[in-house]
Amino acid sequence: MKRITVLVTLLVLTMVLVSGCGISKDKYDAAVKEASDLKAQLSKVQADLVTAQANLTKSTADLATAQQNLTTITADRDLVKSQLDKAKADLTTALANLSKSSADLATAQQSLSTMSTLAKAAQPYVDLATVLAAADAAHWDSAAYSKVSAAVSASQDSALITAWNTIMTTTGSAHQSAEWAFLSRLVQLLAEKIPKTN
Repeated sequence: MKRITVLVTLLVLTMVLVSGCGISKDKYDAAVKEASDLKAQLSKVQADLVTAQANLTKSTADLATAQQNLTTITADRDLVKSQLDKAKADLTTALANLSKSSADLATAQQSLSTMSTLAKAAQPYVDLATVLAAADAAHWDSAAYSKVSAAVSASQDSALITAWNTIMTTTGSAHQSAEWAFLSRLVQLLAEKIPKTN
């Protein structure tokens, strides 16, 4: 038995020695170093992953903020565009109104100019009618005759001047006919010269 025990012990020792000699120390140290390097790389990759996840979270938040800002800016742009379109329409309307007002002003100025011209042309006859009315009120004294004569001459109307001269130089029915011709011509001239209103 002692011999078996020694034999078994020797056998076990041989196995241990044979199995222990299967891997060299250099290979073992290299494998340990490689495992250590891989653990270090894994730790770095895990740290980088945590940093990347934090950066992704921050980027996602920044993107959400940027999208919200874009939505706000787009709404503001649309509002400003709408206001600009309204301002353009208002400006177009204002320009059209200004153009119409300018045309109306030009028409009014032309009418005023025409009326002024007509008033100037009618003024001698209006003055004559005024002098005649004053002379009738004064019962035709010498001053009244002088004023009427001056107004008739200022009118420069030959038919009116002829009728007045006939009035001044005749009596009776010729005088009355001359007065009628004079007054008819004066009314005709006033009707021609005074602007008509619609």
